Parts: sequence; C-alpha cells; structure tokens
Amino acid sequence: DHSRCDTGNDVNRRRLIWLAVLCSVLAMVTVLIGTIGSLRAFRLTTVSASPSASFEVDTSGMWVVASETRGLVNGQSQVGAEVVREHVHLRDSMGEVIPLEEPIRGLRYRQSDRAGVVIGTFEATSWGRWSVEVDGGVQATLIAVGPDPVGPVAIWTLSAGGLAIGFLGVACGFGWVAWRR
Repeated sequence: DHSRCDTGNDVNRRRLIWLAVLCSVLAMVTVLIGTIGSLRAFRLTTVSASPSASFEVDTSGMWVVASETRGLVNGQSQVGAEVVREHVHLRDSMGEVIPLEEPIRGLRYRQSDRAGVVIGTFEATSWGRWSVEVDGGVQATLIAVGPDPVGPVAIWTLSAGGLAIGFLGVACGFGWVAWRR
C-alpha cells in the first residue's frame, strides 16, 4: 500500500522543513544576541573635557581614549571638536601623570548616539577617580574613555558568528534532505 508510505514521507518532509526553519530562526537570534553583546562590550564613557573632566576607573588593564565628534554626556547629545593624542593628558587617582600611548590599531567608530576615533591607550593600574585634560584652548571637546573593547567585541562577534553559521549549515542540510525526499 503506497498511500501509507507517501503519508510517512510527507510527515518526515514536514518535520525536516520545520527543523530547517527552526535552525534558521536560531541563526538569526544568535546574530541578534551577538550584536547586542558586541554593543554592550563597547563601554566607553564620554566626558566633556573643556578643558578638563573626571571619570571613574573601575577595572584595571588596558584602557582606550577616544576623541569623539558626537557623544552622550549625562544623557544629552553633544558635538565636539576632534583632538589629537598630544593635546590630551591623563592623571590617575593619586594625581600622577599617566602617559597616553599611541594605539596599536586605529579604530574609528560610528553608532547611533556617538562617533569618534581612538587616539591613545593607557594601562589602568589603580582604581578611583581619574582626570583628563585637553590643552590648546579647544572648545567643546568630547573625550571617551573605557576598557579596551576589541577583545570582548571580537569574542561576541566570533562566537555568535560561528554559532549562526553552524545553525545555517544544519538548516541547509535539513532543507536539502527534505527537498530530496
């Protein structure tokens, strides 16, 4: 009786198509989670350093300093002039001058509420309230500081991207088998 056999194939084909769609949805959700994780890993705090401002260092390690042309300061959108590393000076929580090193990689970023370029890095060895000062009489200068985001952003991007590619591969496999039946 061929009718029982055809019904079984239709059920199996529907199940395979359902599994392919499910894996495709999981791939899209994984990409969304990876994107959100990457954006959250980018934890730069913007301060208006005209001519100086303070910020909180709450973790040790490599930090970045960026000159922002657009950023949020206390929830308000502001526009700033771009400055170079040589005009920016840092002081740690004890008042010691901390040298601002040239960044290994030039990172320019643009998000919905901020835009800027990383101009320097420093090693944060002590926690507490630090200060940043900009010389040269530049008006409306926005400086963003925070832990180096490259490592965490790369982890989110690579892990989410790898999982999404895996889910899409499985979805294609299920779809191909369903189509062949």
